[in-house]
Amino acid sequence: IRGVESSGMVCSERELGLGDRHKHGIVVLPPDLPVGTPLEEALGLQDTILEVELTPNRGDCQSILGMAREVAALTGNPVRYSFENDLLDQRQALLDKLNSWSDPLKSMDDTVQIEIQDQDLCPRYSALVIDGLQLAESPWWLKWRLINSGVRPISNLVDVTNYVMLELGEPQHAFDRRFIGSDRIVVRRAAEGEKMTTLDGQERSLIGSDLVIADADKPVGLAGVMGGENSEIREDTTDIILEAAHFEPVSNRKTASRLGLRTEASARFEKYVDPQLTVWSLWRSWDLLQQIGAGGRIQVLRDENYWQKQEKTINLGSSKVQQLLGIEVESAQADKILASLGFMVEIDADQSNDWQMQVGVPSFRPDVGEEADLVEELARIIGFDQMGERLPVAEFPLQTTRFEKSLIVELKKIMKALGLTESYGYSMLSVTTLERYGLKPENFLQLSNPLGEFEFMQNDLLAPLLLTVERNKEYFKQMRLFSQASVFLPVDKISSQADPIQTPVPEKPTLAVMLVREPNASGRIWKKGEEAISEAKSLLLALLQELGMQSEAISLDRTLSTDYFVPPKAWQHKGRASLVRVDGQIEPIGWLGELNPAQLAKLELGERRVGFFQLDLERLAKCQQDRQFVPFSNYPAIVLDVSL
Repeated sequence: IRGVESSGMVCSERELGLGDRHKHGIVVLPPDLPVGTPLEEALGLQDTILEVELTPNRGDCQSILGMAREVAALTGNPVRYSFENDLLDQRQALLDKLNSWSDPLKSMDDTVQIEIQDQDLCPRYSALVIDGLQLAESPWWLKWRLINSGVRPISNLVDVTNYVMLELGEPQHAFDRRFIGSDRIVVRRAAEGEKMTTLDGQERSLIGSDLVIADADKPVGLAGVMGGENSEIREDTTDIILEAAHFEPVSNRKTASRLGLRTEASARFEKYVDPQLTVWSLWRSWDLLQQIGAGGRIQVLRDENYWQKQEKTINLGSSKVQQLLGIEVESAQADKILASLGFMVEIDADQSNDWQMQVGVPSFRPDVGEEADLVEELARIIGFDQMGERLPVAEFPLQTTRFEKSLIVELKKIMKALGLTESYGYSMLSVTTLERYGLKPENFLQLSNPLGEFEFMQNDLLAPLLLTVERNKEYFKQMRLFSQASVFLPVDKISSQADPIQTPVPEKPTLAVMLVREPNASGRIWKKGEEAISEAKSLLLALLQELGMQSEAISLDRTLSTDYFVPPKAWQHKGRASLVRVDGQIEPIGWLGELNPAQLAKLELGERRVGFFQLDLERLAKCQQDRQFVPFSNYPAIVLDVSL
């Protein structure tokens, strides 16, 4: 090196690319290490790093434990939990042992007290008080795992808290007990404009929605985001308060985003951290501190717990799995997969491939809420490539297929073939529109939560078509419009005894046609002044005949009716209004007529006349008949007879 023969060299951590330490000197290796041993083997640095891309709903997988559950489900191997040299196959068994460890510690006498003032934002706060710790450098295996995970090693205490966060997914923070005023921890909202300096040396101005960890006098940490500089661990720290808590995700995310302070802790809390991890993580930290020789004595364990576990059980059946995935899954396979992922499974009935099971959702999976979520868990473990290819089967009830799909589509095709233009109107009307057209608001269904001024539902298609005509009268002298929509029955059609929330509002699918015609000065085709009503009648007959009804079966009569499709009396032209019946049925299928010219004066249409008919499509569907073949005429069609 530099022209000088060298049998070796001394290097610091930074020079070897193993860390940031440089001023503390060289890396000292064990004296009994054989010469020629590779450095990564000597320091225990051989490792494999996996990069995993997570979806936002899987906060539980931001830990080695969460990923272990996924690997267990994929490989069929069990997840084993370590506790005081015991290997446990069940998570509940571990929690039971943790209770036996923590219960005596909670009753120990110490002056440290915990108070949670805002239990909605922090339903659980646990703290382990330790004194007599010896701060030192962490062993290489611990530092190297942190480095590979993107975390900078600092000291054995801080490194252990970071290690446990990566292992279990529970962020922790250690306070130097000397700087916690009155030995009192208070979890509260910040005062408006309150200031604190975080560990990065930045002074933060807080608002009332921010959650802080404070002592009796001042904030000492920004809850779930970053600790305070005024209580940080120093080189001479021996007594600590080790925190593990559960913070509400939305509040945590808002605080971190507002301050532009994204940390490893906030990235986990904003995606939900299992409240049952607090005591577990404190035990694990204590266990690691003893393994690496940090010493210390536990003074007390405080656990303020207002979190109420919501027992969530979902019924899962083989029929639902087959419906959504298109494959049959045996109960044993479903049981093994879900149990590996941490779900509690109890099979109710198991008959071949027809099974039912009760699945308890663990507290670390708040994203699972229904049967389809469990099917998704099975699908991703089995593998979507195992689902095969199968076209989905969609079955519609006969009535729905014939009426809603077939009749409406056919009606629109006929209307367009007859030269009409479809008009799309708004189904809600304002009181101004009703008053303008002389319509009584009490005859309309009124909304309790209207969008602005539109508070009445249409009870026929007269008003929407009149609005269309009025808006276009300057551009078109003659108009041929049709509209198909549902209308809503007036309030008096609904029983007063019915529950207004649970009772659906009756809807009627309706077809309406409105024709605006100028007087024909020559009297050609139709008698002068009767152009609108004559053309409306012609279109109605053509429509019904296209639907397979014989012209002799269609009748018009002038009896009175209170059906919803009959316009208000003021809008009916006396002598030019009829009910439409088919095959002499008692119930009419619609109304045909000319609108009263006196009412049309409100629209300022001049001498133009308006023909109108409206049909109840439910009644029309009952009258629809199969078409009969009629031979073509041997003679040319006659459009207009001009013989003299």
